[in-house]
Amino acid sequence: MLKAGHPELGSCQTGQAFKNVIVMEFILDKHGKKMSKHKGNVVNPFEMVDKYGSDPLRWYMLTTSSPWTPTKFDEEGLKESLRKYFDTLKNCYNFLALYANIDGIKDIAESEGVTVVEYLEKRADKPERIDRWIVSKYNSIVTNTIKELDDYELTRPLRKLSDFVIDDLSNWYVRRNRKRFWSAGDDAGKMRAYLTLYEILLGISKLTAPITPLISELLYRELSTSKTLAETPSIHMTQFPQPETSLIDEELEVTMGLVQKVVKMGRAIRAEEEIKVRQPLATMLLAVSLQSRLDLSNDSNVMLLESIQEYVSDELNIETIEIKNSISSDVYRYQPPSLIFSKAGKEYGKLVPHIKKYLETASASEIHKIQAQEPIEIKIDGESITLQPEFVTPPEKRSVKGWAIDFHSDSEIKIALNTVISDDLKHKGWVRETVNRIQNLRKQANFKVTDKIEISIVTTKTLKEALNIHEDLLRRETLAEKLQIDDLENSNGAENSSQDISQEFDINGEKATISLVRV
Repeated sequence: MLKAGHPELGSCQTGQAFKNVIVMEFILDKHGKKMSKHKGNVVNPFEMVDKYGSDPLRWYMLTTSSPWTPTKFDEEGLKESLRKYFDTLKNCYNFLALYANIDGIKDIAESEGVTVVEYLEKRADKPERIDRWIVSKYNSIVTNTIKELDDYELTRPLRKLSDFVIDDLSNWYVRRNRKRFWSAGDDAGKMRAYLTLYEILLGISKLTAPITPLISELLYRELSTSKTLAETPSIHMTQFPQPETSLIDEELEVTMGLVQKVVKMGRAIRAEEEIKVRQPLATMLLAVSLQSRLDLSNDSNVMLLESIQEYVSDELNIETIEIKNSISSDVYRYQPPSLIFSKAGKEYGKLVPHIKKYLETASASEIHKIQAQEPIEIKIDGESITLQPEFVTPPEKRSVKGWAIDFHSDSEIKIALNTVISDDLKHKGWVRETVNRIQNLRKQANFKVTDKIEISIVTTKTLKEALNIHEDLLRRETLAEKLQIDDLENSNGAENSSQDISQEFDINGEKATISLVRV
């Protein structure tokens, strides 16, 4: 390392050792205190590298705060960064590898002397909407990362890239496309999903190579065929990614972003109402405001929003999604702003009843100020009064019985869920719960994802009836070649010695013993 004043610093032909330099600030302990042996709060960096690796440590330091500001180091934060970003990236790769290895994608590409991309491009169908969306998001991330890095801004782009991997790639694209990867043979839709996920993982490895050189190199080698490695042996010999601007669809990104927000709001309502996502609901009303950047006066945008209702319906397990200009007052009651009497009485005395009556008919501008926690000027019997926000409860919209609403968590979107559960919906919920128990048994028995099974269920007459009605769904979701459902009263209780795994469950109050045999 060259020190200040070293004669070699000025030995280059330009007279400059560098054009720009980023100077690191102090590293503090997790409480913001300067580290010192006397205080006993010194963290040994070599121990952290040995324990977690240099790449995760570097990533954590850069995503915690800008290098030129004092950084609070917390080992728990490093652990969380490792779990949230690196484990998620690893899981995305493992998911791709699991199914691609089953189909022998890399081996066949090797045997044909082509790259994985060349092999998949010959067999892939046209990109579906969700493929175009994730590719658009990726190229937007590349654009932003290059711009930020050119400005020597490191923290913001890495945080956005982390969010992309966790929220968009893993929690949305991979999770929503699982069934495409389950397709048999050289299904063109599956090949497109392979290609999309492969190219994005490869792109992420290149995009993060300057920050996580070792992990990026490992990912690159795992993804590459011998032909690729012969031409370019290391990721650090490849070109830094450049955005394909023609693949960026801002309108699609905005629309899918709205869908993700709707799903988040819907899940919050279900949690508040204590209704599991596996329990189907009949109807959701959705209203999108003008602030959403999606112009609903444009027919094409309305069609676009309607075309992705399937995502909301599937994610929230809602049978019907109705897109509205506004949410009807039939599903909520409006409660005007009101005085907090315990506080207002001391301040306004005899005027309290008059102020209460005034608030019941407050204007829209006054309500807006109250919601913004701003004072309002009112006149009572000719006397001007400044009503401070701490004396007023803001207005509320409360759902009527049978509905649950969210008008507050996002100003762009308003939703209402019909929470009435009919017998038919209840039965469908039981079926989904049964599928969940069967899938858990498959994992416990270490069955492969492609293994076909035979299922035996001994349960109550009520649950048996529901399962018989939706037998096709049960078979399809569990890869069952044979399904036998008996009721408890007629069962002799004898165990089938050939079964691989068997367990008794309580499914929404109904007893059921489920047994699986791998075919």
